[in-house]
Amino acid sequence: MVEEIAKKLHIGSVRLHGGVPTAKRGELMDRFLEDDATQLFISTDTGGVGFNLQSGSVLINLDIPWNPAILDQRIARIHRLGQKKKVQIILIIASDSYEERVLQLVQGNATCSTMWSARRPSRM
Repeated sequence: MVEEIAKKLHIGSVRLHGGVPTAKRGELMDRFLEDDATQLFISTDTGGVGFNLQSGSVLINLDIPWNPAILDQRIARIHRLGQKKKVQIILIIASDSYEERVLQLVQGNATCSTMWSARRPSRM
């Protein structure tokens, strides 16, 4: 759906997902990095393993994963050491939606995890 909208808006994009052969993944990355007309890199979690996207400056999350570490990993792909641009992270979540409920649960789990880590006795 995002790719279709980009086409209608005449925004150049590449799309990486789990079905893209490994040999072609580098080509998509090169196109995003080198082609000024390609402004949008669309990826699923399965497609983006191991990619460094610090040439980008905006990350738009269209879904909220159950595991907060996955969201952190998405952000880390663009907000890396050496990033020279201001990075914007945008979470698009409809109110009263499944994603909103997941975000509430994930934020609660992250808070519980932080509290647990803070209370755990040191093993030293």
